[in-house]
Amino acid sequence: MLGEVNFSRISVGDLISWTEIGKENRKRKGIVLKKYVLGYGESHRQRKIAMLKVVDGSCNTIVNILALNAKIESKSTT
Repeated sequence: MLGEVNFSRISVGDLISWTEIGKENRKRKGIVLKKYVLGYGESHRQRKIAMLKVVDGSCNTIVNILALNAKIESKSTT
């Protein structure tokens, strides 16, 4: 699975940072709301991609990002 290592380290409620691919290289921060896996391709040859649903701290919008791009800034304590 693409992004499996980060996906296993990150929990719901963690503060993370990331940069978006293809847009300006501004570092963004947000809180993880949900973790999920997308599957692409034929059912027997499916490629799995780890994704995160995050609240972007700078503009208060919900965005979906690749877990591969995320870096943990602070772990959730609850």
